[in-house]
Amino acid sequence: MLGGAILCISIIASGQSPCDFEPPASTISMADLSFSYRHFDDGRTAGIETSGGWLAGRLERLHDSPDFGYTTWASTQIELSNWLATSWLTSGSISYRYYFADDLPLFAYAGVRVDAATFFVQPGCEIRSGIGIGRFRDVTPLAKADRIIAHLLRSGLLPRPFTRHDSMRIAEQIAREDSYGSFEEYVASVAELVGQLAVSTLNSSAVLAIREELGNDTYERYCGAILQVGVGYELVDPYRGAEDVLYVLSGDVGRALSPDSQLRCRLSWSGVSDDVLGEGTSALELTYDAHPQDARAVRAGCRIQQVASGQSESVTSQRATVEYSLGIGRADLVLALAMTHESGTPKWSTDLSISCAIELL
Repeated sequence: MLGGAILCISIIASGQSPCDFEPPASTISMADLSFSYRHFDDGRTAGIETSGGWLAGRLERLHDSPDFGYTTWASTQIELSNWLATSWLTSGSISYRYYFADDLPLFAYAGVRVDAATFFVQPGCEIRSGIGIGRFRDVTPLAKADRIIAHLLRSGLLPRPFTRHDSMRIAEQIAREDSYGSFEEYVASVAELVGQLAVSTLNSSAVLAIREELGNDTYERYCGAILQVGVGYELVDPYRGAEDVLYVLSGDVGRALSPDSQLRCRLSWSGVSDDVLGEGTSALELTYDAHPQDARAVRAGCRIQQVASGQSESVTSQRATVEYSLGIGRADLVLALAMTHESGTPKWSTDLSISCAIELL
C-alpha cells in the first residue's frame, strides 16, 4: 500500500502542472451550492412516506500580494426533514496576513472563527493570532493557455506544438485582462499573440475557440500552501462554559494537478490550553474538481469535523459527496451521491440521484 501511494504521488508530481505560473498578486474566489430533496406522499396510505434532503454550500475568497493577504471562507451543511432543518453544521472564518518580506513567505496573522451546530448550546466564536509560512497564487491564466493550445492542436488549427516558454508568454498576456478596454479587444490581443508564436494566421474557428476559453469562468486553478500556528481566545464558548485560551493550528494546500483538475486540502485544529487533548475542535476537508473539455465534469469532496467538550463524548460529523456530469449531444446527465453521518446515528444517510435534461429545440 505504501509503495502504491508513493507511486501515485510520483505520477501526480511528474505531470505538467500550471503551478509554474507566478503572478505578483492573486485573488481567488470560489463558491458552490448543492441541494437535494425528495417528497413522496402515497394517497393510498396514511402519512407521508418520504420527505427529506440536504443543503450544502461553500464560499471562499483568498487574496495574496507581496506584503499582504487575507482568507475568508464559510461552509454549511443542513439536513432537512419535512422542509425543516433537523441538524446543521456551519463554520466560517476570516484571517489577515502581513508578510515580513516580499521574497520571504513568512507572516504574522490575526483572525476570527465562528462555528455553529445543532450539538452546540450556542454558536461559538474565537479570535486567533500567530505566525505562519506559505503563499497561494492564481495560476488560471496558464491553465487557460494550456487548454487553448491543447484545443487548437486537437482541432488541427495549429501547425506545431508550443514550447513551455510560449505557453508562459500566452499566460502572461491572459493575466493582463484588466488592462483592456473591452473583452473583444482582449480576445484579439491574445489571438494575435498565439498567431505570432505559431507563425501562422489564425482562422475564425481558432479565434472563436480562444474567445470561448477566455470567457469561461466556470473554474479557477491555484497552487500553494499555507501553515499557521498560534494562540486564540474564546469570545463565546459553544457549551456556555468558561472562555478559554486556545492553541491553534491550521494548514491549507492546493495544487492544480493539470489545466483541467484541482485538488485542495484544509486542516484546522484548536485545543484548550488546560486540556489540549480532551477539549477542542478539529476539521479536515478535501475537495477535488475536474473539468475536462469534452463536456464532462467531476466534483468530489469529504469533510470530517470532531468536537470534544471535555465533559462528554466527542461529536463527529462526516460528509462525503461525488458528482459526475456528462454532456451527450443535446442531453446533460448528472449522477450525484451524498453520504452523511453524525455521532449517535446508527448508520450513514445516503442520497443517490440521477437526473437528465434534454434540449429539444
